[in-house]
Amino acid sequence: MNLCEYEGCEREGRACYLPDDEREVAYHFCHEHAHIEGFCHGCGGFFAGVGDFDFDSSGLCDNCRGDLGEDFDDEDEDDFWEDDE
Repeated sequence: MNLCEYEGCEREGRACYLPDDEREVAYHFCHEHAHIEGFCHGCGGFFAGVGDFDFDSSGLCDNCRGDLGEDFDDEDEDDFWEDDE
């Protein structure tokens, strides 16, 4: 197990990758600190400086956010919003 590299954090860290070499792990950050350091907590990619990523509180890049949305699109909203008559 790799610990988060954020100063003072003792949680388990996820592998994070820099754009120059996405095959080699650059850092390990937990879910909370990955976004603070500019990494997507879903895939571990570095997305700091990308407006959609920087200002989105989910901490997910567009690809991971899209994948998550597709998972929820499978749900039938009509079943969820049915009236209990």
